[in-house]
Amino acid sequence: MRPAKFPEYWAGTLDENRNARRDVQNLIDQFQEMGECGDMTICCEDQIYILRINPETGRMERSPDGGTTWVPDPTDPVHIIRPNPPIVRSTVDATKCDASTNALEHIEDIITLQSENIGTAVTVFELASAVALLLLEIFIIVLTGGTGGIPGIAIITAIWAAASAALTEGKTAFDDYWTNERKDAILCALYCNISDNGTFTEAQYEAFKHKVRLDCPPSPALDFAMTAINAGGVQGMNQMASYGTASNADCAACDCVTECDINAWSIWNGTENYGAIVQVTSTYIVCDMFLAPETVGEYFLRMKTPSNNTCCAITKVEALTGEINISQYTKCENDPGAILDALVLATGTGEFTARSFQLSSATACRVKIDFA
Repeated sequence: MRPAKFPEYWAGTLDENRNARRDVQNLIDQFQEMGECGDMTICCEDQIYILRINPETGRMERSPDGGTTWVPDPTDPVHIIRPNPPIVRSTVDATKCDASTNALEHIEDIITLQSENIGTAVTVFELASAVALLLLEIFIIVLTGGTGGIPGIAIITAIWAAASAALTEGKTAFDDYWTNERKDAILCALYCNISDNGTFTEAQYEAFKHKVRLDCPPSPALDFAMTAINAGGVQGMNQMASYGTASNADCAACDCVTECDINAWSIWNGTENYGAIVQVTSTYIVCDMFLAPETVGEYFLRMKTPSNNTCCAITKVEALTGEINISQYTKCENDPGAILDALVLATGTGEFTARSFQLSSATACRVKIDFA
């Protein structure tokens, strides 16, 4: 508005010109006195942000208010990844396995490049820059510039600490860490958490990272690889799974057993009444057996987990009232149900791992099931 004070912006008589310029100046003065607006000369200045890497998610964030609130940083590479369509195979298992193997192929490329550059890099910036350029290529982010422009710089920032630790530890320690067994653990973490269509949801991606950390011992080598993978988030992981050389890959060695969650157990409903849950704690469940209407004088309790791969180790089955006559269960490996000795279970010496079980009794019975 300030240019409006000058004569060349106005037509009319001299008095009209002067009055108009005075009105403009008065308007500017009012704007400058309006609280938050303050001095209007700063309106076109860039907003100042504080930047950080979220310690829980590893995602880039920024704060416009000095760190009180944090929002996603638009320069985070995840926002410019254009996802490929997922692969399609003849069966669900083939889709999951080939997609997981594709992702592992790219992860191995990352590990190989990290190893090579740990051996040759003089500075952390040199090492992080080399890894950033490879990640931009793997995530299929097409940019120009020596370090990949703003997304490349963002990746360098995200992996800097991990790159520094790995460079300090050295190439020998890095290479010694990445055995075939640990790479196989990554493949199984991918395969056991990926969707049937060969992609990851945000929750599945977080579960993958958790599983890798659970199965692989802590190390700067692991941190460097996982931090690089996480630079692209779930979008980058889906991109890695969407292309590669995998065809009819073999994931048979992966035992996809979900960790036990006591709260996931429920009554196995059917045509008959199979009991009720009375109490659930962090280590045991108490249930009542119900008389099954289609049987004669028999009380049942049938329980199950939500899926065939969700299993728990049961250490003891104790009758709080009444007496258990027959017990059987289904193993996680989909083996046929097995008959259990009720007395052995009651002594706490008959631990078994199951995804479902059934108890029966001739009388009303309350039971306590202890979990490992």
